[in-house]
Amino acid sequence: MARADFTAFLNTALSYVEKWFNFSEDYWLFSLQPLSLHHGTMTFTDIERVTTKLNLIHKVNMDELYDECSTAKPILKRLKEDAEDEWKSKGVAARIFSRMANKWSDCRNRCSTELMRSELLITLNFEQSCSEFYNSA
Repeated sequence: MARADFTAFLNTALSYVEKWFNFSEDYWLFSLQPLSLHHGTMTFTDIERVTTKLNLIHKVNMDELYDECSTAKPILKRLKEDAEDEWKSKGVAARIFSRMANKWSDCRNRCSTELMRSELLITLNFEQSCSEFYNSA
């Protein structure tokens, strides 16, 4: 029953999106994809296509646009790397808080903060199992 309901919901949602949004390559918003940071690298050719598609080719100095694109490329690359690093660091924090919540449960609520810190450090930093650590010590 739940599967049929979900399938019906999904089909309705897809029909709505297909009805109200134009996904064809001829639609002008399609040409803006290279401006997205998720697209990857942005080339001058991409910018030139966007300028042509938006009928800005006669209003924009293409030499200046090339200079701007050349200057922006390393900046955008750095922004993308910083955004990815930020996302990765948030993932690490979420994982640590999840593990902390598992360790500091209702049964163990009287444990000290220092004990929880030590357990988390050991859990997150040691690759060995308890028996392997015991045998190596």
